[in-house]
Amino acid sequence: MTRNGELKISLITARGFHNNDFIKDVNPYVIVKYTWAQTKVSRVSYAPTVYGTDPWWNDIFYFDTTNNCINVLQMKLYENATHKLIGIADIPLDSVFFVDSVPETDYQIFNDHGVYVGDIYVALAFTPHQED
Repeated sequence: MTRNGELKISLITARGFHNNDFIKDVNPYVIVKYTWAQTKVSRVSYAPTVYGTDPWWNDIFYFDTTNNCINVLQMKLYENATHKLIGIADIPLDSVFFVDSVPETDYQIFNDHGVYVGDIYVALAFTPHQED
């Protein structure tokens, strides 16, 4: 149930990489894709944890949902030095289109073999156009 309006995505952090030797010390960037539009988020800082560091973006961006029938937001994490895919998180949007806001929530990231590699934390908000 896509509605016409503006989708606000707050990309916050990623966690859980300490269980994977390959990605625990990477400098990741995220490509956020909604329908044909995508945004690369490369500004990253790090939040110290007991396992090392977690990438922290705390970035906000917007997508227009007018005339779309897509109910999934896709986030692809890549390693900055090699541009190798770390994993993908597919975020369902039905709930934000229904209630207009979803607080910070963790979504699972899976590599290209379907193996869980961590979580990405995202908050969502939707502002419908006046005619909705």
